[in-house]
Amino acid sequence: MNAAAPKPIRGITLIIGLLALLSVGIAAYWTSFFLDGAVQASQEQWYLVFQRTFPVPDGAVALCAAISAIGLYRRRQWAVAWGLLAAGGLLFLGLIDTSFNLQNNIYARASGQVGAEIVINVFCLSLAPILALFLWRNRNHLES
Repeated sequence: MNAAAPKPIRGITLIIGLLALLSVGIAAYWTSFFLDGAVQASQEQWYLVFQRTFPVPDGAVALCAAISAIGLYRRRQWAVAWGLLAAGGLLFLGLIDTSFNLQNNIYARASGQVGAEIVINVFCLSLAPILALFLWRNRNHLES
């Protein structure tokens, strides 16, 4: 007996693309941060010390996002768990970074790096709930 074709999941290609973009974007950001410093919003020591605490948690989010993207591509339920881990990490990272930037007047500095920080913060704080809701709503449409 042939198995029925899986039900199409509206928006799954976009979500897979956003997860892939997130993983690649995190790797690109930290490569730039450490190699040429082009993404650094400040050269002050207190800023650099704080930012250097983020590669490991960012890497964990990138890994979870990549695993989720692979699982979604394969239509596997385990993609939900990995994606929810990525979403939670993304929400935390977006909030802690935004809080730090507000408390230290980073957003008041007019530069391309600060503009990039704003885009990153908005991306993180927007994608986290979108991803969590998408995964939760579609969890039963994926195979075990």
